Amino acid sequence: MQDSRVEVSQYVLVAVIHHHGDHATCGHYTCHVESSRSTTGRSCLEGKWYNVNDQHVDEIACPYVDRTPVRGPQA
Repeated sequence: MQDSRVEVSQYVLVAVIHHHGDHATCGHYTCHVESSRSTTGRSCLEGKWYNVNDQHVDEIACPYVDRTPVRGPQA
């Protein structure tokens, strides 16, 4: 008999990696990263975000994040 309970997990976004190019094996990667995380889950309002591009690091406005809950596979 299979367990029908669903586990719920919550994650806090701290970085987003961007690939610029036609293939994963070639191109360029940059990253948006948050400098610190909040324990309240309101990280965009409390932490600072940066764009990391090779040796260049620039502070940016909080990137748009779709906070719509996503359900895992249903058994």
